[in-house]
Amino acid sequence: SLEKARALLDAVDSVDAWEPNASGISLLHLAPGPRWARIGADAGLVRFPAGMAWPLHRHLGEERHLFLEGGIRIDQTGQVLRAGDELISAAGTEHSFVVLPERDCVTAVLLEEGIELPPGTRVRFD
Repeated sequence: SLEKARALLDAVDSVDAWEPNASGISLLHLAPGPRWARIGADAGLVRFPAGMAWPLHRHLGEERHLFLEGGIRIDQTGQVLRAGDELISAAGTEHSFVVLPERDCVTAVLLEEGIELPPGTRVRFD
């Protein structure tokens, strides 16, 4: 509904709406649409701090990002993604990335089964 959309937009700018994560990112959970809910996918907004280096990880299921603010550079390809770009990572693919330094990166995410980080991996802030 229009009211829910307005409330979500207001929440994006509210520090209290975001759930901090031990890895340094912040999450704003959303209910996935029916197709994604049937398979148990997670949906939401993710805020990655500017300059953060996200480590090499493997996608256990498909993951879709729509970039809303800021951007990233994928280490393996040098590809830069910014607001308006979409990234679809298939199950089994691996990559790492760095958040561009000028501002935090906010993405809308649909995540089928999660990601796998190598044991002992630590998230860096450059």
